[in-house]
Amino acid sequence: MSDKPLWKLLLETEKGNPDEPLSCSDCFSILAYLADIGDTVERTRLIQAAKQHLSACPDCQDYYQKQLQEMEDVVNGD
Repeated sequence: MSDKPLWKLLLETEKGNPDEPLSCSDCFSILAYLADIGDTVERTRLIQAAKQHLSACPDCQDYYQKQLQEMEDVVNGD
């Protein structure tokens, strides 16, 4: 997870600075936070920031896909 406090990550994504994209650890900290909050306007904004990082980072894309597959396997009883 990120070395930055969550509040700082949330403020940085609020600003939406494309010159300073999320790091891998920042992205996954935000994804963990998203799993805990309900459907809000903030959630939509944060999902966009995380998607932007995932689209540009092959390492995170691979990790994210593996995590999704593990969750699907658990849900499907595989």
